[in-house]
Amino acid sequence: MPPLLQASGGHFYVVLENISNDPIWLATIDDIWFDNLSFEITDTNGKTTSYHAAHYAVAPHLVAFKLLRPKEVTVVEISYGEDGAEGAYAFPFPKAGGSNQASIRAIFDKAPDYAYPDILKDGVGIKWSGRAKSETCKVTLAGK
Repeated sequence: MPPLLQASGGHFYVVLENISNDPIWLATIDDIWFDNLSFEITDTNGKTTSYHAAHYAVAPHLVAFKLLRPKEVTVVEISYGEDGAEGAYAFPFPKAGGSNQASIRAIFDKAPDYAYPDILKDGVGIKWSGRAKSETCKVTLAGK
């Protein structure tokens, strides 16, 4: 039976692993990866839609950088719900009482023009940019 994601909200975890041979810097805002991490959900009709976390105003000084060494992993908690609260993902839940089968996969995407601060001047790590996709996972989306 596929995992159940309910419209009333909840959370799950995504594991990011540096599979390169170089340490890399990744940008986060209060450990929320909404600028980098999105999800593609494919319904039973084959329609795929991308979902990003709800944005909120962020002061530049709140941006943090995490060094991920080769083969190191970090775990990211993902919040979701139909209301799209700040920092949460508003997935396509059916109406009350309904449920839909779908496939979901995580997409980690970072443009090369991101403004990294002077933390990189010590020569540790690289400014990573690129796109990585997870395997798909079947889920059930359930309405309230």
